[in-house]
Amino acid sequence: MIIDDVAYPGRLGRNTLLNAITGENLTLAQSQDHLSCPFLFFAVDFDAKSGADHERNSYLEELWGTMEKDLREIFAFCEGFDSKVKDARSFAAYMASCQLETTMSFNDYYVDPINLPVWPSDAYKWGAVVSGVAFVVGLVATLLLLVAALFARSWLLWLPYAFGLSLVGAVALGLVLLAAYMSVMAAGGKPFPAAADSNLPTVLKALYLQRKFTRFAIDSQMDAAGTDEASAKKLYDDFKAFVATHKPTDIVTPTQPPGVVGI
Repeated sequence: MIIDDVAYPGRLGRNTLLNAITGENLTLAQSQDHLSCPFLFFAVDFDAKSGADHERNSYLEELWGTMEKDLREIFAFCEGFDSKVKDARSFAAYMASCQLETTMSFNDYYVDPINLPVWPSDAYKWGAVVSGVAFVVGLVATLLLLVAALFARSWLLWLPYAFGLSLVGAVALGLVLLAAYMSVMAAGGKPFPAAADSNLPTVLKALYLQRKFTRFAIDSQMDAAGTDEASAKKLYDDFKAFVATHKPTDIVTPTQPPGVVGI
């Protein structure tokens, strides 16, 4: 798709009392963000077991080999395309340079809860508490020693120790907060773990079985409602034939053809 510009979401909210005090004119338009030029948005879902770059490149190279003519027409007006893209490998490199990284998983929901690691908050919390206490104690002691020195200069002998404690506490606190921030950012940069059976062949098989079993359930309503032995036997035999024909445990065949949506 082509994105000509970003959508205007409307005015940013303001506090009513603050508007009354500042006298802001609400009829004047606020500043808006605009794109410098139209952008071509290319989104695709494909199977990549490890998420490594070579899996992405392999997909893009095969895509180029399949529809090079169409891709050249689509990307003809994109910046640098004509000069940089000569073959399948350069096409994959060109697309990789424009890729927006995302850590979201392929499927939009999980059947089972996600097994995410627990962030070690206690380690950083107690580190921050200890270093914070050292900083506060050292700072208070420094101030008290400065006051005491007004009456007896001998108190100045203890000033380096108090100031040193405060300085060490401040540095330690800063390091703990920095480490916590880097840990959170590193955890946020990791992709969500893939859910079980979320690859494309399994999804296609599930769509196929959904359609076929819906038809089977509709056609078997009378036998399912029957109370006689013949109805039960027929329902059993029909379901056995259904399993033999559609092979629920075989994700390769028969299955839903890619790119086909049917009811």
